[in-house]
Amino acid sequence: MEVAIGGTQWHLPTGYCVDMKYHNNSVAPRLVAAVCFPEENVSTDDSPLLYIAYAVGLLLSVPFLLATFLVYAMIPELRNLHGMCLMAYCAGLIVAFPFLAYLKLHVGRIGVAMTGCLVVAFIVYYAFQTSFFWLNVMCFDIWRTFSGYRGGSTNKRRDNKRFCLYAIYAWGVPAILTACTAGMQFSDNLPSHIVVPGFGSRRCWFVNWLSEFVYFFTPVLFLVVSNVIFFSVTAHRIRSIRQETAILKGAESSRSDKLKKDKQRYALYLKLFMVMGVNWTVELISFAVGGSNWYWIVVDISNIALGVVIFFIFVWKKKVRGLVQKRFRHMLGMPPVATDSRTGRWTTSSAPTEDTRISADETAIRLKDMH
Repeated sequence: MEVAIGGTQWHLPTGYCVDMKYHNNSVAPRLVAAVCFPEENVSTDDSPLLYIAYAVGLLLSVPFLLATFLVYAMIPELRNLHGMCLMAYCAGLIVAFPFLAYLKLHVGRIGVAMTGCLVVAFIVYYAFQTSFFWLNVMCFDIWRTFSGYRGGSTNKRRDNKRFCLYAIYAWGVPAILTACTAGMQFSDNLPSHIVVPGFGSRRCWFVNWLSEFVYFFTPVLFLVVSNVIFFSVTAHRIRSIRQETAILKGAESSRSDKLKKDKQRYALYLKLFMVMGVNWTVELISFAVGGSNWYWIVVDISNIALGVVIFFIFVWKKKVRGLVQKRFRHMLGMPPVATDSRTGRWTTSSAPTEDTRISADETAIRLKDMH
């Protein structure tokens, strides 16, 4: 029996050895039993190349997440409630991806510092949980938007207050989950049937798939199910107000335009949920089925490319590119640009100002007096 972090572990007679141990401050040797985990047996199901490729893919995805965060932070028109929620969501992934890449690069290695191992594990855990909770916030917010749709303009002060409430939920609940996980990690004398995280027992992450399911995937599964409910109810609500939309187009164009923008936002969040929610659901299935990670490589590729997908969904759009161009022209002191209603292209604004019109009128009067 081995007394390890998080509880005791039983080993077969062939899984440990007994030897005499000498201490510097003791003359008499002492008989001890040692459990060895050879480096070549730590990870036998997958090639190290797979973990290296996974880590590189995660690191390549970070610049796209950072670009999305900066674009929404720099553009005032995008820094509304929905933009701030997206920024908070991206921030969680920006923190999680580099540390997860670190864990992937150290899979199967012996001698990783225990303190650093535990710190990285808890950072990855908390950062990923915050990203899932912020996705849940966005799904809830789009449901709230359509649940009692009235249209009209938004209030900046009310949106800031609502964002604070969202932040308490999306950052606070993961903090509680992380604290509970840490409590179970460092608790002593727990019954053998209690599932513990086991960070650092065999690797920096959870000790086995059951621990990962209990502490990581259980809240994730709950959030995915709730997101499906939010999107389903919202889709039904959108269908029910199609006729109302047609009436609004002829009566209240401002409400109709807001409804159109909200539907577009729903489509964006739906794409994001399909990418992240469905992929992690398949990830959960892969844990239950088991097998080599090579069998689920398509899901892994879509997960590590999440930053690229988010960038193209929320940034690489004509409207957002136009706002970025407008912002940079303003920062460089260049004249603003406007869209041509016939071609849709961005052109330098050449509309006459009040001063130029007065100057032209004065010139015409002088020419008339000369004749």
